[in-house]
Amino acid sequence: MKDVLHIINQIKATSSRNEKETILKQHKDNQTLRKVLDAALNPYIVFGIGEKKLKKFINKATGKENKFNDLFEVIEYLKVHNTGTDHDVKMVAEFLNAQDDEELKEFYKEIITKTLKIGATAKSINKAFGEKFIPEFNVMLAKKFEDEEHKIKGKEFVITEKLDGMRTIMIVENGNVTFFSRQGQPITGLVEIAQDAKFLPDNVYDGELLIHNADDYKDRDVLQETLKIARKDGEKRGLVLHLFDMIPINEFKAGKSKATYYKRKEVLNFIVEKLNSPYIKIVPNLYVGKDLDVIPKLLEEMDRKGKEGLMLNVSDG
Repeated sequence: MKDVLHIINQIKATSSRNEKETILKQHKDNQTLRKVLDAALNPYIVFGIGEKKLKKFINKATGKENKFNDLFEVIEYLKVHNTGTDHDVKMVAEFLNAQDDEELKEFYKEIITKTLKIGATAKSINKAFGEKFIPEFNVMLAKKFEDEEHKIKGKEFVITEKLDGMRTIMIVENGNVTFFSRQGQPITGLVEIAQDAKFLPDNVYDGELLIHNADDYKDRDVLQETLKIARKDGEKRGLVLHLFDMIPINEFKAGKSKATYYKRKEVLNFIVEKLNSPYIKIVPNLYVGKDLDVIPKLLEEMDRKGKEGLMLNVSDG
């Protein structure tokens, strides 16, 4: 592991992107390096342990209760136990405090807390390795209606309410549930949502996180109240994930769906209704059709109710 740390420090030491890529290319067959980079930089691997909480337990841990033989045992454990419970954080703290080498201890801590910075993007690493080694995290983003209206005329479209919450991408895979922001940053502690989401089919689910009693607040306060819970440490209760899209995991990583938006939404609606969870809801369709004249009418209605606005998706997108 000291050799890998030396390679990482070499990469950090140069500001040249070409030099970083050269170093990575020279060591692309180093399996330990590959495992470290995957654990630290793969956005789909979530450990659920933040620096702040870990620091509290490191100050208390002795290292004498360490149950792990090496870093990779810790990584495999946290891939499954990734909700950041006190028990799991304490186990990690005991492992870290059992390390005699302070430099390696800090290195392990950065990997586990997903804070390791090497100054190279996923694109650079993939270019150096000659493969899509680190997945890139991309989600669908909205555009202004005025700029896209010419593409919609004559096409069937779906209108839904624009929710003013926290964009959240939920990945369900083999019974494991992980959450991400639209930038690919892990969101941990959504215990109520995760518990019910385990019963959903494997997919990437796209939605908006809102405080559970959002209708009790003025629209401008909904986001603020949602973030109060979503950004705190530990378990985050009292939130609801409102889903508006879904896509198979392999298609999400490829960046394109084989099914149309309307078909995806139709299946999603069936799945969510069958689940019947108070923590996972569907964003209902307000209109499906080709009549553009309904848009200002619906927008006026949203405005009258103090809502955020509208979202439009082309049915065959």
